[in-house]
Amino acid sequence: MSKSPTNREAISHSYAPIPATTIGPLRVVWGSRTYVMAVANLTPDSFSGDGLMAPSDSASDFLDRVEQLARDAVRDGADLLDLGAESTRPGHTEISAADEIARLAPAIERLRRVLPTLALSADTQKVEVAAAALDAGAHMLNDIWGTRVGDEMLQLAAQRGVLARCRRRGAGHRGPRAGCAEHRDRDLRRRASPRHRGAPEGER
Repeated sequence: MSKSPTNREAISHSYAPIPATTIGPLRVVWGSRTYVMAVANLTPDSFSGDGLMAPSDSASDFLDRVEQLARDAVRDGADLLDLGAESTRPGHTEISAADEIARLAPAIERLRRVLPTLALSADTQKVEVAAAALDAGAHMLNDIWGTRVGDEMLQLAAQRGVLARCRRRGAGHRGPRAGCAEHRDRDLRRRASPRHRGAPEGER
């Protein structure tokens, strides 16, 4: 009598192998091991209370603190570092793209210089900020609102040849694009599925 496959074995036979993904200096071989993404909150008002920006900071002090966090993350085994310069806590107030870029771009430039083997992700919902982050040296985009209507974030990622991670906020987070984000998340998952990619239009 043949042995029934485990759930993991059944799943592995249901999908074609995922090709390795390159994120800047990092090559991700899916299924080979767990990859660790650390987080740097470049804000004074982080929901988790670990924001790296203080009102009395000089630019140099702020960047020194960002660098130290990144070095600690690498020491502790991080493969990627996700940098966000705008709080997304419940009830947050959006900051301007210019203010967000002023926090994010110098931090990315510093880390590209001092830790060239660390993959860097830019966490933002604004396409103009994402473009500036890529110009500064980010390797990946992370849009927690699931992209804006029109898929500008995905279009930017495609134009620049970088990976984009797009997901919606969890239940209870009613941000400026929460309504469309939930729709976008479902739609992007559907379009990204192997069945959808390989099926004729009428069967999707």
